[in-house]
Amino acid sequence: MPTEWDGHRKEGRRSIALETHAFTMKGGPLRAFGYGQFRVFWIASFVSQVSFAMVLITRGWLVLELTDSPFLVTAVTATALLPPSLAAPFTGVMADRLNRRTILIMGEVATFVILLALSFLVLRDQVQVWHVFVLSALSGVAFAFILPTRPSLVPNLVAPRDMANGMALYTTLISASMFVGPAMAGYVIDAWSIGAAFLTASLLLIPAVALLLLMRPPQPVERPEQAPTGSVLGDLSEGLAYVVQRPALVGILLMALASAAFGAPYMTLLPVVARDILDVGPDGLGLLGAGSGIGALVGAFTVAFFSSSRHIKLLLFAGGLGIGPFLILFALSSVFAVSLAIVVVVGAVLQITFTSNITLVQMAVPDYIRGRVMGIRYVIMTAGPLGILLLGVGAEVLGPAVALSLMGLFALVLIMLILAAIPELRQLREPTGVPDAHELAD
Repeated sequence: MPTEWDGHRKEGRRSIALETHAFTMKGGPLRAFGYGQFRVFWIASFVSQVSFAMVLITRGWLVLELTDSPFLVTAVTATALLPPSLAAPFTGVMADRLNRRTILIMGEVATFVILLALSFLVLRDQVQVWHVFVLSALSGVAFAFILPTRPSLVPNLVAPRDMANGMALYTTLISASMFVGPAMAGYVIDAWSIGAAFLTASLLLIPAVALLLLMRPPQPVERPEQAPTGSVLGDLSEGLAYVVQRPALVGILLMALASAAFGAPYMTLLPVVARDILDVGPDGLGLLGAGSGIGALVGAFTVAFFSSSRHIKLLLFAGGLGIGPFLILFALSSVFAVSLAIVVVVGAVLQITFTSNITLVQMAVPDYIRGRVMGIRYVIMTAGPLGILLLGVGAEVLGPAVALSLMGLFALVLIMLILAAIPELRQLREPTGVPDAHELAD
């Protein structure tokens, strides 16, 4: 019968094995890059996210040209994001049961096929609005397998003491892709065509899959009785019970909900803001998206400098409370240079919020249940697609500036209410040594 000590000894050997292949990069915000498997994973995920960011901008511009409807611009993104949000609990169970690298490869291959089909329809000038919606929904189903699995793999690639840094650097790839992807999309659309942009995004997934095939992540070490072996619903219930019994963890997840519902949706309305408020074309749209990505990159690296739960929680509070005011300022600006500067700050505070949020969740959850808790987190963030639809309706009825202002106001009020209602969330205890899996959540 394995003992608790056996588990610690095996975990120690896993840490040593990870560090054997690491080059020296001790201390500082880049220390997780000292692990070779994490570097390969980061590059593969970055390339995939660049493709995703290109599609986000290109798809919005295509729907705007086809329909001239701000609501449909936001609705097509909601269509792509809703399936992964709803399916995340079940794919999260799979992330705990199956090989996480294999799940990622299958999801990326399916996404490649779907994007290739869309690019051919656009290039042959045969695309219709319903094609875009159907293929977006299918890509959302493929992304449902990637969404909880990708971050759940990070703790398997670094030593426990570097998990917080690994999660922060994981989110930098998302931030960096939101800088590179929109800029690439704007350039390709302007220089060639929308179809060429979709084709470029699909081809980027080939090196992403190739890099994942090169990965050999070590298997997580858990006691046999911890592994999920019951029914899918039983395993899902176990993850849900783990969350609801920990008020601080519930509060962290609710902050993710507020940020996803009323903060992040602004990105989907950038094509409308660029054309109708700022009077700029694809190049200007690409710069706005890139500006948001630069801010997000700064925000992610800000979190990467810290490893204690106390400091990361303070960043979560600061970022969450900053989303609303800066989003309102962005909505009120009609000068491109001013809007570009503000959108950098919006990207930074949003990424600080999301990075610190997902890092705290990972620090609070043991590996055997991590995929399920991450799946629950993404279901809570179903508020993101719903917020996108709300923003689209508001932009259609009230105009984009008023709709964005109201979203910023809702974000500020809701986050203040969450902080006021959950005293356990406001506690800033400092764990001793490496953060324990339960210290943040008890």
